[in-house]
Amino acid sequence: MAAALPITLNTSISLADQGINAQAFRFGNLTMESDKYISVKDTAADGTAQVIVVDMHNGNAVNRRPMKAEATLMNPIDNIIALKGVTEGQAGHFVQVFNLDTKEKLGVWQSTDSIVFWRWISTRILALVCSQDVYHWNLEVANSAPEKMFQRAGKLAE
Repeated sequence: MAAALPITLNTSISLADQGINAQAFRFGNLTMESDKYISVKDTAADGTAQVIVVDMHNGNAVNRRPMKAEATLMNPIDNIIALKGVTEGQAGHFVQVFNLDTKEKLGVWQSTDSIVFWRWISTRILALVCSQDVYHWNLEVANSAPEKMFQRAGKLAE
């Protein structure tokens, strides 16, 4: 007698069937912060950079926007996107955060260090792990800047 499996696996969406380049399905290009959004950094057919957001709670609606960001991160709850990129001639990364529903820019920050890891740790706080320091950015506060939480040292600096 075969035992029932404890997990049932179902395919919700095929990103390739949505016209998203399969070469973009890799770490650093594709993020899924929750069951709500998938964001993909991709290149359009004409060679321009684009960000694709799939809204899993809205019938898998696909929204494409031309953006030159190096990486994207959707908020796990709200239609808010964080974009990370580099500015020519400047060290480090910049981060821009936008509310896609209201078209409002929630914040912009230029770091002198490279951002090596980033995650939403709450609905309005973005954690930024830079090469030397760790920051928390409270985007609920208007015109705020990331606050340094601690310096990476020892094993955390590796």
